[in-house]
Amino acid sequence: METAHRREVGSADAPTLTQRLPFTSVIDGTRRDLVQSQVYLSLSDIEDPHSSPGY
Repeated sequence: METAHRREVGSADAPTLTQRLPFTSVIDGTRRDLVQSQVYLSLSDIEDPHSSPGY
């Protein structure tokens, strides 16, 4: 799968990455062109800005 479009948006306080991933699938013998959109957003805990999200 190849990323067709990737863009960094947001701010230094809340950096965000958006991307679109095109792919093709065959369903009941018919080829379908599909796109998955993803958004990765980092949010800070306003009560404890030094905590990490714990990924």
